[in-house]
Amino acid sequence: MREGDAELIVCMAPSARRPAWAVGRATLVVALCALSGLQPAYAQGAPVGSGHFRFAAIHWEKQDDAAAGSYAVNFVIRSSWLASYSAFHGGGSSSEQLDVSQPLTLVGTKTPSFTIVGNTNVTHSVLALNITKQNAYPYSMGGDWVEGETHILHTFATAGPHRAVFSGCCRINMLGGMGSFEQEVSVDFGGADFAPAVPVVAGAFLAPGHGVSFPAMHPKGMLDPTVVAGTVAVYKWDLLRTVDLSTGQVMLGALPAGVTMDPDTGVLLIAEQGAAYGMYHIELDVSVRGTDSASSLIQLLNISKTVPLMPTLGMATPAGQHANVGTNDQRLEFRTGFKMELLLPFVLSSVNSSMALQMVGEMPNAVTSTVEEGATAGSKRIKLLWDKPCWHQNMARHMVVCLVVTETRASDASPATAGYMRRSNPACLHIRVMEDESPVFTEPVADEVFEWEMGRMSTFTISVVDHALLDTVAKLDLSASTPLPTAMVLTETHLNGNAAERQLMWEPLPSSGGGDYKLCFETEDTPGISYEHCRLGARKATLCVTVRVARCRYIVRAREALNDVASHFHTDWIQLWALNPDLRRPDVEVGHKQNSSVLGAALQTGHLYKVDRGDYLAAVAYKFGTSVKMLVHLNADLAAANLEDELAIGKQLCIIPNSCLRD
Repeated sequence: MREGDAELIVCMAPSARRPAWAVGRATLVVALCALSGLQPAYAQGAPVGSGHFRFAAIHWEKQDDAAAGSYAVNFVIRSSWLASYSAFHGGGSSSEQLDVSQPLTLVGTKTPSFTIVGNTNVTHSVLALNITKQNAYPYSMGGDWVEGETHILHTFATAGPHRAVFSGCCRINMLGGMGSFEQEVSVDFGGADFAPAVPVVAGAFLAPGHGVSFPAMHPKGMLDPTVVAGTVAVYKWDLLRTVDLSTGQVMLGALPAGVTMDPDTGVLLIAEQGAAYGMYHIELDVSVRGTDSASSLIQLLNISKTVPLMPTLGMATPAGQHANVGTNDQRLEFRTGFKMELLLPFVLSSVNSSMALQMVGEMPNAVTSTVEEGATAGSKRIKLLWDKPCWHQNMARHMVVCLVVTETRASDASPATAGYMRRSNPACLHIRVMEDESPVFTEPVADEVFEWEMGRMSTFTISVVDHALLDTVAKLDLSASTPLPTAMVLTETHLNGNAAERQLMWEPLPSSGGGDYKLCFETEDTPGISYEHCRLGARKATLCVTVRVARCRYIVRAREALNDVASHFHTDWIQLWALNPDLRRPDVEVGHKQNSSVLGAALQTGHLYKVDRGDYLAAVAYKFGTSVKMLVHLNADLAAANLEDELAIGKQLCIIPNSCLRD
């Protein structure tokens, strides 16, 4: 151990009080804990079994109570083991002999251990299961497994990067040294204070054309966590190796034939044709992009040759966005203060079947899960319920819940029966519980600048929506601090439940050239339910935009002649003709015809002058033989300027010179 390093192994008993963010494990999911000083329930020299390790996912996070500048880490190992392995309960072969009230030490040909690598390695070799619930089926069904979490606390002397290794034996279906496993997790406080949690199901049983995802999230469900650089964390999935559990073949950096994985989403897909059927361990690193912080995953993958009769999972209600192509994943959003209720239907292949549900994920204790009867024979639905998440209780979060349904048919008389094991394709629900904020503007974009022209009718839409569907938009108004310019029109508000919109229209006047008109809009909602302090912040929102009118440019309106345009700018048609030599017949109509969609000519209405050092309003007027009043008429942004104040160097002004008035 390096100087300054310290370590501690802790266990939280099922009855212990847990913090508000703590994980609430759902039906048929068990908990593992690492216990210090725990005596095994059987001798370390107990008979060695084979193939009792199924999967493990390891991540880390900074300890909650760690002092500023401390490098205190909580390592979390979620793993799965064969329940009927006799060493777990001192003999026998039935998982029913397990005493779930007592912690059970992991042993094997190579006793599982967790090693923190350093100048002097620190190895934890007493790792114990604290079983809360189990999935107890005969081994031949692919059941008979328990799973849960091991927590190991350690304090590093430096920010890192550091390494820790979880290793042991033996893999499912494999014996002795050939079945040994080893996976590594990386700690880098210089880049991030966590490595992503990966709440995957215990095993993915897939047929051609199907897929599974390995979702990543912040260990405590933090919404949009940031890395040390201040940017939102982005995850990356790197394949390390594939182990064929039938032959022992190890494929470094490669997947079985016909299997692909997207390194940006962690989605693994089986090709319609050409897939190498069999049972594999897929080993991955899931890292925070741009850092050396990485989690480790060993996932059990069984690729079937055909699609057997199996339970099918439907789409959740309310419907969400499809999260990952080729999978059953969905992305859903809820708001604090409102009940979160999700119904996920599934259908068994036979009305006489029995079923078991495996559900894993980082969920608050307040979330409950039940299985209900469906509307038709053989159909059921999984119900996730969170009565009222509250923002002030740190309940806004990102949750990932992954599910698999296992079915046993009454006609399946023995393990030798074909299709005896039937498992649905995994489905992961990516759930974001967001603060119930005020309505948000969907258009225009905040601080957007609209470039408009004098004489041309222009418009834009102001739209708002409240993402809490039960809230209603109460108003959408122009702010009193930004009155409408002359002739600008704002239509009546169209209110439609949790949405609203208005139209703004304006044909900028000849006196508006060069003007920047800031417009601010306000919106407010009415809550759909009594919040009881479950939301945070104001109910109002404001958005501002700018309408900028071009200088010295005018779009000729219907049936206007050059002389009409000249009168708008207090000049004569000869001046305008000189500025627009392309006009071949200035004595006739230059505007578009009545009821025609063709716009009129775009006319230059003056010269653009760039302000020089020392220029001020009165001096510029004098220089060009015009008046201050005329300058303001041509440049709306000069209306508030003082006569003797210097103008900004490089600023452009629209000028119509009058040499006849020059001294």
